Amino acid sequence: VVPYASMILLSSPEERAEMALRLMEEGWKAIKIRIHHATMAEDIRTVEMARDAVGDGMTITVDANQAESNGTWQPGIQWDYRRAADTALVMQDLGVYWLEEPLRGFEFDQLAQLNASVRMPIAGGEGLPGLHDFFRACQQNVYDILQPEVLVLHGLTAMRKVGTLAEFHGKQIVPHNGGGNLGVIAHLHLVASWRHAPFLEILHDPPIGDYMQGFSIMKNPPIVDSDGLISVPQGPGLGVEIDHDLIKT
Repeated sequence: VVPYASMILLSSPEERAEMALRLMEEGWKAIKIRIHHATMAEDIRTVEMARDAVGDGMTITVDANQAESNGTWQPGIQWDYRRAADTALVMQDLGVYWLEEPLRGFEFDQLAQLNASVRMPIAGGEGLPGLHDFFRACQQNVYDILQPEVLVLHGLTAMRKVGTLAEFHGKQIVPHNGGGNLGVIAHLHLVASWRHAPFLEILHDPPIGDYMQGFSIMKNPPIVDSDGLISVPQGPGLGVEIDHDLIKT
């Protein structure tokens, strides 16, 4: 499975360019960068510098982080439709793979309008709590890429149903991060089983958010190798063994 390194913090263009280059040199094939600075110009510069740093050697995706009802939980501003549409047009010209959560999560009409106006896929759905919400999103063509979250949908059964919905409607599916540890492992199994799932999200923004920190509760965690791939654990259940002694301490 191909994982992508999901940045946790909103950061400067220079820092993100440096991080993208370092991750590419380590073997990572894709990165997701947060873009909700105070100005669109800084968002654009962040992606431009990352693209200049890695060339065509890495897939770049971007996250506006606007799904919450009160906007982003990090520094930055809440987008309106014009900010989302203008940004989307620039991002697609920069070869960005998708724009994630450019508007509030339940603004389906505006999201569908935006999705219809650009070639680049619009992604989202991390906060949608039920199968009926994803059905509506598919019916209205809100997203080209669905991003369900196992911790929000409360289990693998609902996740698999969303995967079926996505396939039926001709959409890709890339699960939202999964909380950083066992949820990611659950997503790893699902992504490996779906033909229409191009990536696995892994929160990885060292030094403040190395993915191995979340995986430290496991005795046999899967590791992103030098080819930028991560293997599905082969043990019983989710395939990993919990380090109960570590948890007790």
